[in-house]
Amino acid sequence: NRNGSDNQAQIIYLIGGAYLVRSDKQHWQFLNRLAITTGCQIIVPLYPLLPQYDFTVAYQFLLQLYTETYNQVAVSNITLMGDSAGAGLAAGFCEYLGQRGLPQPGNLVLISPWVDATLNSPLIDRYVEKDVTLDPDGLRHIGRLWAGKADPHDYRVSPLYGDVHSLRRVMVFTGTHEVMYPQTNDFVRKLRQQGVQVDYHIGRGLFHIYPLYDIPEAS
Repeated sequence: NRNGSDNQAQIIYLIGGAYLVRSDKQHWQFLNRLAITTGCQIIVPLYPLLPQYDFTVAYQFLLQLYTETYNQVAVSNITLMGDSAGAGLAAGFCEYLGQRGLPQPGNLVLISPWVDATLNSPLIDRYVEKDVTLDPDGLRHIGRLWAGKADPHDYRVSPLYGDVHSLRRVMVFTGTHEVMYPQTNDFVRKLRQQGVQVDYHIGRGLFHIYPLYDIPEAS
């Protein structure tokens, strides 16, 4: 939705789906609730996905969209938000903005972010049985494809390994029953060590992208 005044707060929402899948009914129901609750204008870009594209094309697309947006509204009125792979892309993109000396969005909101395409943590094995939706081996394969010719540890693909000092006002959600949980903890710890303001919400006993579901814990 791009209707509304130029001064209206805007959310650029990057939908998850392992860089392969477009939005589903769950996303649109959540985004409708989000628009009603916040009163924000919500932009849902259809960024380039696998198998046709890798992250480099997605970044070019997002840079153009983000530049157009902050040329229209105060950057402090922009929230960059995403879930799962979309949240990983949002985090990496904000690190990329920092590398280029470009302004950060006023807020960065990450829901169950995929911050390491390689899922390279021994702690992940403890969460595989609890996580009924995500397969680490399949995700690692997708991560290599998304990296294209780059190293999958490149911060633009795996923001856990990037420079986070330029990020500002980050909100993070994760559940304790998902394989993303251990490395989300690592990412939040890194943000705090760099002096970044972080509001961290841990859903005890909850699942991947739980805030998207119409449950009491998501409110």
